[in-house]
Amino acid sequence: MEHVMSTVTQTVNFIRAKGFNPRLFQSFVQETDSQWGDRPYHTDVRWTSRGKVLTRVFQLIGKICQFMDSRGKDSTVLQDEKWKCELAFLCDITTHLNALNLQLQGRGHLITDLHDAVKACQVKSFLWETQMNQSNLFHVLAAKQ
Repeated sequence: MEHVMSTVTQTVNFIRAKGFNPRLFQSFVQETDSQWGDRPYHTDVRWTSRGKVLTRVFQLIGKICQFMDSRGKDSTVLQDEKWKCELAFLCDITTHLNALNLQLQGRGHLITDLHDAVKACQVKSFLWETQMNQSNLFHVLAAKQ
């Protein structure tokens, strides 16, 4: 999934790094009457920020493509359906990992509870992998609801 993350990082960095692009993107999103007024941001310092950035990019993908096209930047990769599916999958996985991360933080947790949380996440991921190999997306789709 590195190709998805690198494309997202390049896209976000293009929006954030080019002089007045951040303000242009923000006004572009507001003009098109989107509920998202701010732009995504990615930093490699914390892996948990990846999930938030991936989710925001996924939510804004149509607006991002329009903005990139208006700035003369190629957005064909972002419009590819297979790439969008991989982005959605990566969003889901990082969301589950971030939820596990939050569950493991804080004081007053018993080690057995922490172990159970990690094991439950592992079992879910093995279940999803098995079902995806069988083209059964029931639990993957049910987890999104």
